[in-house]
Amino acid sequence: MNKRILLIDKDPAVIDVITLLLESEGYQIYVSKKPFEHSEIYDIKPDLILIHNGLANEGSEISKRIKSEPGTSSIPVILTSTNPNIAQIARENGADNYLLKPFDIDELCLLIGKTIKANLC
Repeated sequence: MNKRILLIDKDPAVIDVITLLLESEGYQIYVSKKPFEHSEIYDIKPDLILIHNGLANEGSEISKRIKSEPGTSSIPVILTSTNPNIAQIARENGADNYLLKPFDIDELCLLIGKTIKANLC
């Protein structure tokens, strides 16, 4: 069974590129358009959530909410951002990992695989 990834981003170009890339790697991608509805997590049951932390830091708030609720706290979260403080933001909001934009596509694939694998152990 393919691993399911919930992608939360508002940039259609980024969504298209990441979706195409990750589907070619065998992942099943679900896209959440803004505004994000927490109930989507229960419907999709993702193995990982990839969130862009935009200018308003809405991604970090989504991560914090996911990690604070018992039904979703075990789902690994990766935050992406152009903010050079993304490591601290990720740590403070419960994200399992982070990636500074712009990033290399191979780096994204490796990080997703590593994060999902770490969650299985």
